[in-house]
Amino acid sequence: MRFIVRTGKLPAVALKLKTIDIVHLRPDNWNDYGFITGFQVTFYPQSNADKAIEIGFIKILKKSQESAESTLECLQKDNLLEFEKLSEAYCSLGQSEEFYTRLAEQGDEFYNRYVLAMNDVFENPILGHAFEKEVGFNTSLIRNSAAAALYANAKSPITNVSDPDRNKEPYFTTSIKLPEATSPHNITFDFQKKALLPNRMFVLVGKNGVGKTQVLGRLAFLISGGGKSVSVEKEAIYKEDQISSRGFFKNVIAFSFSAFDDFEIPLENEDSRTSYRYWGLRGDKNKLLTTDQLTSRIYNTARNLPEDRKQILETYLQYITSNLSLSDITKHGGRKEIKEKTSAGQRMMLATLTGLVSFLKDKSLLLFDEPETHLHPSLLSNLMSVINGLLEEFNSYAIISTHSPIVLQQVPSKYIKVIRRMENMPIISDLSIETFGENYAEISQEVFDVNDYDRDYNDVFIDMLKDNSPDEVISMFSNRLGISARVLLQSLHSLEKNY
Repeated sequence: MRFIVRTGKLPAVALKLKTIDIVHLRPDNWNDYGFITGFQVTFYPQSNADKAIEIGFIKILKKSQESAESTLECLQKDNLLEFEKLSEAYCSLGQSEEFYTRLAEQGDEFYNRYVLAMNDVFENPILGHAFEKEVGFNTSLIRNSAAAALYANAKSPITNVSDPDRNKEPYFTTSIKLPEATSPHNITFDFQKKALLPNRMFVLVGKNGVGKTQVLGRLAFLISGGGKSVSVEKEAIYKEDQISSRGFFKNVIAFSFSAFDDFEIPLENEDSRTSYRYWGLRGDKNKLLTTDQLTSRIYNTARNLPEDRKQILETYLQYITSNLSLSDITKHGGRKEIKEKTSAGQRMMLATLTGLVSFLKDKSLLLFDEPETHLHPSLLSNLMSVINGLLEEFNSYAIISTHSPIVLQQVPSKYIKVIRRMENMPIISDLSIETFGENYAEISQEVFDVNDYDRDYNDVFIDMLKDNSPDEVISMFSNRLGISARVLLQSLHSLEKNY
């Protein structure tokens, strides 16, 4: 087996005359904070001169490599533009599970020869340990969350087993300094299971303006490793964000149906290089999707799902509407069926469902900014059931920002953090009550201090009671006031009499 490093395609004549397997490493200009380590791998088997098998995207790093120097330049200096085995000064890592799947499809002999020749740290993590202190290792080689997960779960060549802790639930701390804040948002995300409590969702909650949406946007970039969609200035800011441990998640999916979310939108054709996906109302050039564009996205995504995922989609459709079947969505003319048989809120739910079924895989992380946007409370409750079910289906997790008590009611307080602000200083705290199954009034009072705003209807009741009895006030509302309002009326009436 011979490896050839070359920009552009290999000469056709040379390929036809080859007498051994050829692996073409085509340099890629993907830039990780100055480190350019990427290569596209193509396999030309000796047995078939005309066959080119695309294996995927890898990164190659040299010891002591500086950010201003590309791996291609290092290979040129070391006379390694053609080789049968990389020197021990280099290591490599495929950037996705699919990469190793395609390698394995070429047979065990090819797989073993490749990983040995390329000093692959997925199959030889002990070699990787010698590179872990290199700046480029974290900054580039395992920047992508899928690559970090591969390396974290790599098999030891001595024991042939993976890290025994790899199947534990995620636990990590983050530190994110927002521009206007005087100190970082330091948050611990602990998904570890406690007894039989549901543990797939972690929630950030707080009033508007406390930084929830910004934190979620920064988390998407921090955990996934981001892409090339951001400006150099933003990358410099994001690089200061810190996380205690990476490698829990194989991909990161950012969801939002707000026009004001802070998620970055990946550039076109980033799929093979990053594990980050965005799914929301913003499209190309940050423009909002029209109703027709959103409907087309639902239709095209559903039609292109593999059969097994179509069955999952069909299972969860019942949570959205009974008027629409899978065949309605995927048949020719499905766009019209979607528009005519769903409300605006149902289309948002349907877009969420198709996106999740399309993108989720084992150990994904969903970041969802304010899922309550555009949804009626009953639809929101159904959406939370859909998300919970799909997270279980795909062994995945979610971090959700919200100010809806409906979301909090379905999550144990152990997995909730409240974000508040004292002037420009963020304060992160736990809840003093158990939210799971609690009524909305109690949750709202605890989290949002709704008593601060009770005076609005209190004052109306006080004015009405000046010339009317509680029963007369109740009759003005057609006798439909609830228990809480009736008790409040009686209390205000008693206070007025005593006063």
